[in-house]
Amino acid sequence: MVCAVLLTGALASCYGPTGKGNKFVAHDDYTLLGYSTKGQVSREFRTVHVPIFKNRTFYRRFEFELTQAVIETIEQRTHMKVVNDPARADTVLQGEIVDFKQHVAIENKRDQVQEYQVTLVVSIRWINQKTGKDILVEPRLRENEDAVLVHGESVLSAGRESFKEIAERVVEKMESDW
Repeated sequence: MVCAVLLTGALASCYGPTGKGNKFVAHDDYTLLGYSTKGQVSREFRTVHVPIFKNRTFYRRFEFELTQAVIETIEQRTHMKVVNDPARADTVLQGEIVDFKQHVAIENKRDQVQEYQVTLVVSIRWINQKTGKDILVEPRLRENEDAVLVHGESVLSAGRESFKEIAERVVEKMESDW
């Protein structure tokens, strides 16, 4: 078998005998030098439905942006396909924005805000559609981001960055906690 390894050490691709004849099978998992092509989400689950996150805060439209960030991260980092129809999904990932706060972190001598800290708290529940049982329940995932106003950042840009970071943490939980 011939495997291409990137300069970072990550396994890029493998060709040659796979134990299943002499052809490469795209969904085969390979390990070389401690790196693997195998994802950490169980191959038992191939599809996930992600309904729009519920939003218990006063900030509108955050639920749409956070849901989109989670969907994009699942599709980028896992083998799972996100589907719109829950009846066609192996699993359902439900989420809720529990809290979103902005705090003044730094003021100047004239009491003008220089930096805010944004805190986002979400809960998630990942459900196996076949059994109806929870795969993962995480009641409080928290992310803090800073918005430095003198650098042109805003509370909104910090909020959007926190959506991306929370989406990464959601997928990490999907990969490891069950």
